[in-house]
This record gives sequence, structure tokens and C-alpha cells, in this order.
Amino acid sequence: MAGRGISQQHTTLINDLCKDCGAEEFVNLKTCVKSKDFGGLRAGELEKLKDMRELLEKLEKKRVFKEGHYGKLKQLFEKAEFADGIDTIENLTGTEAMEQGDSSQNTNVNNGNYGGLMSQPPAVRYEAPSGSTLNPPSSGPPAMSTHPRQLRDQHDASPFIPPLPIYEKGRGYLLFINNFVRAGGVKKREGAMKDEDNIRMAFEDYVQTFTINIQSDLSKRALLLQLDSVAGELERNDFKSFMCIICSHGERHAVESNGQQAFKEGFLTMDEQLVTEDEVTEKFEGHKLQRLRGCPKVFIFQCCRGTAYGRGTLDKADSTEVEPTSYSAAARIDMSDGPKPVNLPRNADMLVVHSTSKGTKAWRNQVDGSWFIKSFCETLKTCHKTDHLLDMLLRVNSEVADRESTEGGAKQMPCQVSTFTKKFMLGV
Repeated sequence: MAGRGISQQHTTLINDLCKDCGAEEFVNLKTCVKSKDFGGLRAGELEKLKDMRELLEKLEKKRVFKEGHYGKLKQLFEKAEFADGIDTIENLTGTEAMEQGDSSQNTNVNNGNYGGLMSQPPAVRYEAPSGSTLNPPSSGPPAMSTHPRQLRDQHDASPFIPPLPIYEKGRGYLLFINNFVRAGGVKKREGAMKDEDNIRMAFEDYVQTFTINIQSDLSKRALLLQLDSVAGELERNDFKSFMCIICSHGERHAVESNGQQAFKEGFLTMDEQLVTEDEVTEKFEGHKLQRLRGCPKVFIFQCCRGTAYGRGTLDKADSTEVEPTSYSAAARIDMSDGPKPVNLPRNADMLVVHSTSKGTKAWRNQVDGSWFIKSFCETLKTCHKTDHLLDMLLRVNSEVADRESTEGGAKQMPCQVSTFTKKFMLGV
């Protein structure tokens, strides 16, 4: 009968944990179980897990926990900040200890096995913090009239921090513009087709939640018309997110402003025209695109943001080859002159991503494609179901920062400007 009782408790525990686990907790748990301490689940295994019950079944098979031994499972919940799951384990643990009675509990302690549904001794589990006025009972577990979370809250001065909300999931729209793919001479971006292949594979074979529109070698007029067309399509249909990725050469042009020299930054179109960041993003701001108000809008610019360097053997930079000679030497060196090249989005829920920081080169490999695009796509493949977009970009920052160009060991540092108000999960 005792074994039968534990089996019933085990079933109840699993059912209660499934009820307690929301979408946010499920995402956090899937991130934590990548650790070898909690099963070391691989990306392929995580992709197949659709809900909490399947995750718990997988963890049982991995021997992270088993019936009657839930210490490691509780540690996992603590790492994932799954408070309701912790309470559920502690409640059932206390109940089981009381059902077993003092005699069986004392026998287990003498044998070094604390029994119950937890591998932790009840005295440790309910020990009051140092200096507390609460007096622990002389023997056996404390009465369950006081909820375990209440015991913690009495001595926890930290305020409760609610989990971050997640943007509504649904179909997204991806516009990918790849310029200078088939251009002649030094303007051709060797490796640009690899960028397109990487983007297509990441979003078609892995993310699978975006309608994809790929354009290449556009003039400025054609590009602006394409942006207007996409904005109209977004307004007419029920998309939940928008992502625009533009790969091209980048330049900084000298302009006169109030009698002083300043710089205007942007990317080039096939007719040698400069398009600024604002000319792209302003078409998708909340007051102009009502249908996507409150939805995430992402703009990724893969292009240089400073003056050109000499070319290496394989690694080439996304800028024009010749340095403009009309600028003064001081103006070429001081990249902080002029207006800020990155303008903060004028409304919420926008993310602007640059493959490199202000005044520096964005490097591209003739075989593998652009450093940033390659790393971004590889990260999407492995993390799109467990990490939100900003966390994935943090991984990309780290990977790209570790690289060095064949051009004198030059470095690259991506950067982002975000007014996101929620987590953006790209997976289903």
C-alpha cells in the first residue's frame, strides 16, 4: 500500500506541475535543461517538446528525477525561477512525510535516507533563517498550516519581480534586400549570395513562421517602392511581426549643416544613391502602420558605417573601395562628428540592429558570407525556440566580437537600439 500511495502522489505531482507551468516558465525551463546538470538536452530534443508533460517525461528518462526523489527537479525549478513548481513539490513533500508517520520517518533518518518525495531532510527544508523568531519543532516536519512560500516571504526583503511579457505569436513577414549581388568590378559583394542562402535556410527550414520576400540589386526608387508595397501588405493582412534585413555597401557622406561639416550615414543602392536608416524605419512606425501597432518590428543593416580599409585576401568589407578625398584628414579620423547615425525609434516595439558599430567596417567572407549574417542565422537555427530575439543577438555579439579579419586583425562589434516592451519569441 505504501508503494501504491507514492505512485498516486507522483501522478498528482506531475499533473499539478503541468497545470502550474505557463508559457514563460516553460521557455525558461527549456533553456535551463540544456545544462548537463539537468539532462543536457540538445536543440533537436528541445524542438520536439510541446508542453510541460513531455518535458517532465524526457527528464525522467534522463534520470534527472524519479518517483520519490525530486531534489534535482526542485533545483531546476529554482534555477528557472518557477516558484509555483517549487511550492507544489514542497506541499506534496510535506504531506507525504506526514502520511508516513513519525516511526517510518525516524527509521529513514537512521538509515541516512530521508524518504518522502524529496531527498532532503525535512529539518533542512523548513529551517528558519538565522536570527528568526520562528522556532522549529522539536521533531518531525512542521505543520502545513503555514504555506512554504509564506515562510520564505517573511524573511525575503526582495520585491517580487513579475516575468516579462511575450509578444503575441503568429505569422511574421520578412523582407530581405541584398544589393550588389551581381554588380561588376569592385562594387560586387563577394559572398552576398551566401548571405541569401543562410537567411533562406534559417527562416524556411528552422523558424518557419515568416512569409519571406527576397529582393536583390534595387535602385533607390525601386527600394522605396518595395518598402511602400510591403507596408501596404502588412496593413491589409494579419501579421504579428515584421523583420527587414538589408545587406549592401555603406557610406558616410559629408554635408554642410549651419556652415559646419557634418556626416550623413546610410547604405547604397545600385544607382549609387544613399538611403538613410530613417528613410526605411519611418514607413513602419506605429502611427503610420496601425495594423502592427504593439507588434515587434525589426530592422537589420548589414553594411559598413565608416571609412574603408585596405582589402584582405578573403575577408572584405561592405563599403566602397575608394576613400573620398574631399574630406579633411581630421574629419576622416574623428568618426563622432556630425549628427548621430542611429536615431532612436519614435515609437515602441522597434529594434534597429547594426552589424557593426559607428565608424567601423562590417566584414564579409567570400566563402561563408557576412560575419554577422552567418552568426545570426546559425543562432536562429539552434536557439529560436528557447531564446527571445534580444538574447539571441547577445550571443551573436559575442561570436562576432571574437573574430578577426585578415586585414590586420581588424575587429567588428554589432550593436542594437531597442524600444521593445516584451520578449520576441520567433519559434512556434
